Amino acid sequence: GAGAGAGESNKVYEAPPIFAGVVAYLDGRTGRYSALHLTKLVQLHGGECNISLGKRTVTHVICENLCGSKLHKAINAGRHAQKLQFVRPEWILESISARKRLREVNFSILKDSSAQKLESVWKI
Repeated sequence: GAGAGAGESNKVYEAPPIFAGVVAYLDGRTGRYSALHLTKLVQLHGGECNISLGKRTVTHVICENLCGSKLHKAINAGRHAQKLQFVRPEWILESISARKRLREVNFSILKDSSAQKLESVWKI
């Protein structure tokens, strides 16, 4: 018969649904990380991905930095833009490693100067 622990090495990874409710937009500026790979990881862990930032359903923008046109588009999104989370790709990877959704503020790209413009627009 099989000894204790037999088959454990073949155990299938069960992805926890840590991104349930997340609708991510990956803008292609994901640095050394493949946007396609990140998309698959989000989906595997219960989230969705959208190909357009203009959709009101997007909750998270995943990128290393924002280019001017994306920043402009987010500003023009008005009230919806206030709810958007702009986070680095590491948020996805580290959340998966921790097996829970980590706080976005720790991965926010809104700490740099270009994104502070976006925050100041919201406060008007």
